Amino acid sequence: MFTMRYPRRVISGANSLDHLPTELKDLCRGVLIVSGSSSLRHSGVLSRVESSLRDAGLDVSLFDKVEREPSVSTVDSCIQHLRQFQSVVDGPVVVVGIGGGSALDVAKATAGLVNESVSTLDVFRGHGVTTKGVPFVAIPTTAGSGSEATNNAVLTDVERGIKASIRSDSFIADLIILDPVLTLTLPNDVTAASGMDSLTQAIEGYTSIHANELTRPLSREAVRLVARNLYRAYVAGDDISARDALLKASFMGAVAFGSCRLGAVHGIAHPVGARYKVAHGVVCAILLPHVMRFNMKECMDDYATLAADIRATNRRASTKVLAASLIGFVEELNDKMGIPRKLKEVGLVEQDIEAIAEESMPSGSLAANRPKAQKEDVMSILQANL
Repeated sequence: MFTMRYPRRVISGANSLDHLPTELKDLCRGVLIVSGSSSLRHSGVLSRVESSLRDAGLDVSLFDKVEREPSVSTVDSCIQHLRQFQSVVDGPVVVVGIGGGSALDVAKATAGLVNESVSTLDVFRGHGVTTKGVPFVAIPTTAGSGSEATNNAVLTDVERGIKASIRSDSFIADLIILDPVLTLTLPNDVTAASGMDSLTQAIEGYTSIHANELTRPLSREAVRLVARNLYRAYVAGDDISARDALLKASFMGAVAFGSCRLGAVHGIAHPVGARYKVAHGVVCAILLPHVMRFNMKECMDDYATLAADIRATNRRASTKVLAASLIGFVEELNDKMGIPRKLKEVGLVEQDIEAIAEESMPSGSLAANRPKAQKEDVMSILQANL
């Protein structure tokens, strides 16, 4: 038995952001916009969104204090902001998250937890979500995290230095807008990191122990789209077709893994990223070939299938050769985009390996990996990164 979770409504295509006021004016009286602190303001996107919503007769408030690796306290601050805004608006309020995965995670957690009597930290440490929140709208401006499509928010408990996910069906978006125009000005390093996060999610979703007949086609198509379009977007940021494909891939891969979970890359990536303050997508990109080698024996057929979809290779080649070519493709793509081959280049030292492995073990992603990864296996994967 498995459960599929889908957002209620998705609008996709160039300039689809223009539809936001029409979508919201009959749904609410107030809109809380949640974003990061700089790039969207500098690009003029935030001002454009605020103006269009006010022109539609809606009250608008802005919370723009989301950091790159958001903490549970940031969500608590945003919830307090939302409650104050609700107290002065004559009618229902919707939360609109616009930005990368961090902004969307804070927005969905805020919308989903606003009616809880406990703190975000309590939820992070295991308290269940018992109330229904307010509607959440997701507008991604990067193509990678897939946060717009999932029921989880990745947060950090700064006090304990732990990065993990909280989950609730209250976090599922009521509306998603996939507008590739918003991604045209992404810097190369963000394009690379977010794209490799998306590719990792699609490959891990396809090979997860919980993958099923509904998730696998989504994961497979997401792999194909990222593989064929990421480097195009990296070298030509204004390639609207490539950007559109990457947004669709991120969304499809996330719908899949939201129901089938991920794998060892993501299980290890969270403690590594929290410890060394490295972008999540970069950590995933580095780890992916190492984990795929560990998985090879049990995932060979699946890797061969994905390789045949994306590589101009001899389809009569053996399964083993095809599967190995997928790992080679990942490494080549990393090399072309300047992503290191080993974690030692972003801070990993031998004396941290056992602690990182220990911190990885509770991860649901690690538990969904095929084959099962024990602490010693995680340590071996990390040793190979020195």
